[in-house]
Order: sequence, then C-alpha cells, then structure tokens
Amino acid sequence: MQLRLLERRDTFELFTLLQENREHLCKWFNWVEDLDTRLKVFYYLHGVKFLERGMEGLQYGILYNNKLIGVVAYNHLERFSNKAQLGYWIANSYEGQGIAREACEKLIDFGFKEMGLNRIEIQCSIDNKRSAKLAERLGFTKEAVLKESEFINRVYVDMVLYRLTHGEWRRSKKETMDNYSIKN
Repeated sequence: MQLRLLERRDTFELFTLLQENREHLCKWFNWVEDLDTRLKVFYYLHGVKFLERGMEGLQYGILYNNKLIGVVAYNHLERFSNKAQLGYWIANSYEGQGIAREACEKLIDFGFKEMGLNRIEIQCSIDNKRSAKLAERLGFTKEAVLKESEFINRVYVDMVLYRLTHGEWRRSKKETMDNYSIKN
C-alpha cells in the first residue's frame, strides 16, 4: 500500500473508481453526486492542488499494487489551530482488509510528526458503523454527536465527531513501543 498526492493526471482513474463505487459512496458522502463527469473530476483535482498550495488540505490516493483504490485526506486544515479533519474512503471491494487503516495511520503519523498538528478530527454519519469502528481502532475518542450536520441524499444526517490529540497519539505510540520492548 502506498500513498501519493492526487494529481490532475489521476482524473480518469479517479472518475472510474467513483463510477464503480458511486452507490456505495453516496450513502455516506454528499460530494459524490457532483463528481459525475470526467470534467468535474478534473476540476475537482484542480481545486485539490489549489488547496494543497495554500496548505488548506491534502488529498492522497491510496494505491494498492499501483492501482488507485481510495483516498485519504486532510480536509479543512487549520494551520493557526494546528488541527485538521481526516477523511477517507476506499473501494467497496477492498473494505475489511486493513488497507484504509494503514493509510490513515500513515497520514496521522505524518500529521503529528511532520506537520506539527495538535488535533485531528474525524466526522462520520451516525449510521456509518464501519467508519466509526475504524476511527476507534485508530485511537480516536468519540467527542460529540452533531445533530443534522450534513445534508446527504436529501436528508439531514447526524454526524459523530471523533478526536485524537497529539498527546493521546504520543501516549498510544509509547504504550505500543513499551509492549514490544524486550525486558531483561
């Protein structure tokens, strides 16, 4: 599994991936319906590069055997607060294999180690049990339920807000290392 910043050259592959997973993704994301042509995906990727240059967001393609299978991203980067919102999705056929978790772990480590983030948040639909389970496996803590926070499929949906702070992440890393250290 590899992560690579998305580029405009990924237009066709991303469009194809979205088409193949449209029904699956539309249950959880309100932006999927808008990306229904190659041209719209191209403009979306153009916007991604604009946000990247301004350090307002980073979108990485999840590659498995050199094939684009999903996206993991820092959306809504707030540099003055040193926080970001982590977003992720993966093709339906790759769910449950630990790939999304590995991709998220890499981006979380990068955020805390290299970007100096202090807080990372995840928001997911209250009905998205897989996403909630992944957030908890990544060490995030459920912080709040945001009532009628997103408009998905013509319905206002409650979202669950999860958080992981730098201190919580550091402690979990230390505990993991302590569990694997050799004691005399």
